[in-house]
Amino acid sequence: MKLFVTALILFSCISSGYAQISDEEFDSEIDKLLKVRTEDLWQMYEKHNNRRVELEKELFAKKQKNNITSDEEKELRKKIAVEKDSLEMRNKKLAVIRQRSDSLRIRWVRGVLPPKESSAFVKRLLEINEEGDRHKFFPEYIRTVWKQDSIAGISENVRSRRIKAFLQLFRVYEQKNVQKPKLIRKVSGGKIEF
Repeated sequence: MKLFVTALILFSCISSGYAQISDEEFDSEIDKLLKVRTEDLWQMYEKHNNRRVELEKELFAKKQKNNITSDEEKELRKKIAVEKDSLEMRNKKLAVIRQRSDSLRIRWVRGVLPPKESSAFVKRLLEINEEGDRHKFFPEYIRTVWKQDSIAGISENVRSRRIKAFLQLFRVYEQKNVQKPKLIRKVSGGKIEF
């Protein structure tokens, strides 16, 4: 299922069925999702993880001293399980936020970059195996695009949007590749094969 979702998101980059969105809508929505991810979900993680750690320490200390009844141990284990369930629920919410962020990025990129250019960029990323090499490649690629666009007489505003689009596409690719490497077998003629 994860592979299917990942494939769908990256394929959306070159498909024509995705509704495009304005820059303002994109910035507003991505900021909201980022706020939920960095503030709300982070606080949720800290709260439940800290509580879980405290309970596990308490259980360990009591067992070390042999100062715990089976009922007390059972109760502590239940509390630990509740905190773990809360953390799992938080992780599911985080996965949904990431998926929505990626979908939003792709929708916006579609309005900025032509499908063949998006496909060529993803193809180039696929050719680079090491994460560090991709991080070296990306700034060089961006400088080249900026220079070529300047020579072509493209306005600075449009060039900035294009650079931002490549950055958003790179973020989607990196996140998906970290989760499941080598998701894409081949990119050719503007089509991505999974």
